[in-house]
Amino acid sequence: MVRVYNCTGTLDYLASAGLALLPFTKRVSNGGVLSHVFGQPAFPWYEEYPTEPGHHVLNGFMYSLIGLYDLSQVSLFQNLTSKAEQLWRAGLRTLSVILPLFDSGSGSFYDLSHVLPPSDHPVLTSQDEISQVGPNRARWSYHALHIQQLRLLAKLDPFHASEWVNTANRWSGYMRGLRSPHN
Repeated sequence: MVRVYNCTGTLDYLASAGLALLPFTKRVSNGGVLSHVFGQPAFPWYEEYPTEPGHHVLNGFMYSLIGLYDLSQVSLFQNLTSKAEQLWRAGLRTLSVILPLFDSGSGSFYDLSHVLPPSDHPVLTSQDEISQVGPNRARWSYHALHIQQLRLLAKLDPFHASEWVNTANRWSGYMRGLRSPHN
């Protein structure tokens, strides 16, 4: 909405972007997109798929951060921009701490299903069932998107830029066959 506003100057788009901030402040259980990684308030996460428990999808979260950044840069309505900046900064702090959990050593994970407790613990008996569980590795198109998003975040966020660039560079190496060391 902010980008359309920037192109058209139509305030309705900016007003819509402002309304879109509300779900970022409401927990998923209350109709919003806000969850917390490991249930910790210090780690707010903006869910692409607002379900409980949350899946913590990486590309959706980074898209949220980019949108929050866009809104934080519009100076027309200071109350909106300051709230967007607050949410943006909180999200960046979360990403800085949580991003290593998305690194498989040979690619990226699409979400954090591999480290979050499952909602139930069924006993898997068939090979087909067993093959459907485990880490949700990102396919190469999502892995490439993660890299692009990190490179963009590095341009928008000087404080964490080296962290985003280093991760993007390592993940780019994975696409060329590099792997993290092992014991």
